[in-house]
Amino acid sequence: ENSFYLKNTNSFFKLTGRVWIKNLNKIINQINEDNENYFTFYNRSKCVNTVFFKVNTKDYIANFYQLEWTDNTKIEEKYYEAIIKTNINCKTFKNEPLLVGIRGGQIHHTKLMLYK
Repeated sequence: ENSFYLKNTNSFFKLTGRVWIKNLNKIINQINEDNENYFTFYNRSKCVNTVFFKVNTKDYIANFYQLEWTDNTKIEEKYYEAIIKTNINCKTFKNEPLLVGIRGGQIHHTKLMLYK
């Protein structure tokens, strides 16, 4: 709410600082509307990928910006819970984001994300 950028945009992409996206142009070109939310869901684990997502600014401020919790739940699980609880409209990326880099000081390799 104090951010100049949040006040002056309809939506934004969030990307962890030491990660880049090999197929960013494909992903950006697939998005039709500025106000849509895009996440990568891991339904079996009941969480979403918080390394890279696109979110509507109003939805972000209302549902994610000041999430608080005292248990050992991960932020990926809290975002998933917020999406399910509020039933906000979310889509998945048509093209799998090919993420490359380091997150959390570790090198990760998963089926849905490519880290080198």
